[in-house]
Order: sequence, then C-alpha cells, then structure tokens
Amino acid sequence: MENTISYGEKAYDLNLGEKGKIRDIQFDQKSRRYAGILYALPPTGNYRWRKPRPLPPSYTYANGEDGPFDATQFKAICPQKAFHVGKAEGGDGTYSEDCLFMNIWTPFGDEKNSKWPVMLWLHGVWFQMGDPSQDPGMDPTELISTNGLNAIIVAIGYRLNIFGFLAGEALLEESQGDSAGNFGLWDQRMAAEWVKQNVSLFGGDPNNITLAGRSAGAYSVESQMLYEFRKPGPKTSLYRHSCTAKVTSGSQALVTTQDLVEAIPKLEHHTFRPVTDHLFIHPNMMEYLSSPDFAHEFKSRGYKILIGEVANEETLYSVYNSPTEPSLDALRMQVVNYYSP
Repeated sequence: MENTISYGEKAYDLNLGEKGKIRDIQFDQKSRRYAGILYALPPTGNYRWRKPRPLPPSYTYANGEDGPFDATQFKAICPQKAFHVGKAEGGDGTYSEDCLFMNIWTPFGDEKNSKWPVMLWLHGVWFQMGDPSQDPGMDPTELISTNGLNAIIVAIGYRLNIFGFLAGEALLEESQGDSAGNFGLWDQRMAAEWVKQNVSLFGGDPNNITLAGRSAGAYSVESQMLYEFRKPGPKTSLYRHSCTAKVTSGSQALVTTQDLVEAIPKLEHHTFRPVTDHLFIHPNMMEYLSSPDFAHEFKSRGYKILIGEVANEETLYSVYNSPTEPSLDALRMQVVNYYSP
C-alpha cells in the first residue's frame, strides 16, 4: 500500500436510510473513502479501561438535523508515543482517547446493488502505536483506484499501550468481573461486529469478510479467531477468512492522557500487551492451537488462513528497543516486555 498518484477529489453523499447520511471523498470515479466512522461510544472519563460500549440502536450519522455526517477528513488517533517527534496522522494532527473510529475504502460503483468482498485491516506496531491506515504509507486508495482491487478495505482504530492493554485485578473488581484488560482486542471485536451489521450499506458482502493484519495486527487476527472459537453462547461467525456494565471510577481514571503517555517510556516494563485474562484470552492458547478441537472447529466453519512473513522485521526491535545495557538482566527485561503472561 501507499499512494504515488494524485487523484481528483469530489464529495459524495451516501444515504444510509434510517442510519442517516455520510459525506465521503470520491477519487476520479475510481474509489471512495469514508473517514472517521464512529463504531462505538467514546472510551473516555469513567469508561477508560472498560470494554467498549456499542452505539445505541437509535444512533444516526448526521451533522445537525438534516446535514450529512462529515467523513471527508480523518479523525483523531489513539494516544501513543511515536518513533519521532511530529504531528499525528489523525484529524488536524491530533491524538485523543476518543478514537474508536474506522476508515472505509470502497470501489466506485452502485453500492446498493454490489456485494464486494470485505477486508478488515488491523494495524501493527507492537500494540503500542499505529493508526487505521491514515499514514500515507498505508493508504489503500491506489490499490482500488489504479490496481483494480474490487473489494472494500476497512481499517480499524483501537486503543493501544496503557490505554488498551493495562491489566490487573483492580480493573476486574471495578468492572465487577466484566473486564481485566485486553481493551484493544475488545475494541477490534466491536468494530468487526459493526462491519458485519452495516457493511452492506457500503456495498459490502457481510458473508464474505476477511480479517487481516500485520505484526501485532496478525497476532490480533489469531486472538480474534480463538475468541470466536471459544466464546460462550451460540457459534456464529463474523469472518470467513483470516490473514493472521456498571461503571465505578478510580483515581487512575482521572490522570490526564498526556501524563499517561509521557510516563510510558519511564517504565522498565514499558510495553502493555494482551494478557491471559480468562475472558478474551483463555489459558493454554498455544496448546489449543495444536489440538484436534481447534482443527475440528476450524474445518467445520470452512475457514481459510493465509500466513505471510515480513523480511528483516527484527531490525525495528534492535534499533528502537534494544536492551538498555549489555547484561543478562537487561536482556531478560526486554524478553518480558515482548512475552507477557
């Protein structure tokens, strides 16, 4: 992905019926982009470190009473410490805890009579940083507009680092057993459910959805698949393919976003990652992957999986996150950072 070609831009209004109207950007009658589509209520204030909350059934996409929802510009991305000092790729270069948005790219055409296949893209970068393909290097416009990809791409924004993966017994108690961490994974799940329910309004086929990701995104794909297999309740599928409560507030929920972001590099254990919480990620995950139960469930659903490899990915780790000193203790610390319990 990445764009090297300039396209003429024109506004286009998509009528969602009872769900409102969205104004997007159309590129040379080749593709369309719907930016900053909200898929859950903001995880702010007392809802920091809680599972995402779905939009109410009465929610409509609008600007005022009759105007369309403005999806022509990217929205804010989730708070993070970036590789370099510079502005975020979010709307107006902003970070915000109100960041549960997705960006949707579609082919040009009659969305009411189309059934394009859908790819849900989960970005990588260690669960510590990243954005829903707002970085120009990950923008898929050219894939559709010039290379002729006849599919919908949905890039999901989800909570990262301390905001998405802080975990502990205190959070479990405060949520009355509802959640203990892995909030970024719960965000991804809610976004996928939104796509399943609504992608047909954009011309997508809700029965032909592929979940894909790179690096941490690939791990997320695996985690979402395993949750799908082992979740309680009826067995209903969100995807066909994989490319690998009551609120109580605590003092930690009152700390400012900026203070939390600035504190992350000062921690010895500085990466916040998915943990075995017995709610989203169950114990013995690797054993289950190699068990007959997993093979049977995978086959019975008719799933297909595609696994890729990124050349020289370890270079990022050695340059940006090497041990702080040449000692065994420093090496162990980095291993713990990347392989949490």
